[in-house]
Amino acid sequence: MTHRLLLGATLALLSACEHGIDMHGTVVAPPEVQQLFSASAPGQLFVIAKLPPSSSELRDDGSVFCLPAAIERRIPVNGLELGCATAGEVQVSAFAVPRTADQIDCSGAGRVRAPSSAFSPDRFAPDAALASASGTATVKLDGGGSCSDGSFDFTLTLTPKASP
Repeated sequence: MTHRLLLGATLALLSACEHGIDMHGTVVAPPEVQQLFSASAPGQLFVIAKLPPSSSELRDDGSVFCLPAAIERRIPVNGLELGCATAGEVQVSAFAVPRTADQIDCSGAGRVRAPSSAFSPDRFAPDAALASASGTATVKLDGGGSCSDGSFDFTLTLTPKASP
């Protein structure tokens, strides 16, 4: 057996033993939310799911707002938390937060610039969000035994923050 084949077989066995919780969702950004951002005043989408029972978090923060469109934008959201899944309700929240050109690169398709510390999640203030949405999803368990895999799906539609 070649070294490459042995390594591949070992990785396949290890990955088969891992359990986790998969997050799959969609955040809908209507035109009125997209209009709050531009290439000179970009934004970033933060999606946070609080998992039962420990309230650990799953996050997706890779989507940006640079060029507004006249039609709704459907943004795919994904995440994975390793560990045993527990049945229950997940609280999912989405925040469209203003950012600076130091944080968002709007050239090309647009992307989040690498944070100064790659070992901690990008920080933001939910109160600073120009639009948000929240809801619940149910964790569906797959498999049995002492440790199950789980997944949940959701769709959230961003709503602009009311003006004071």
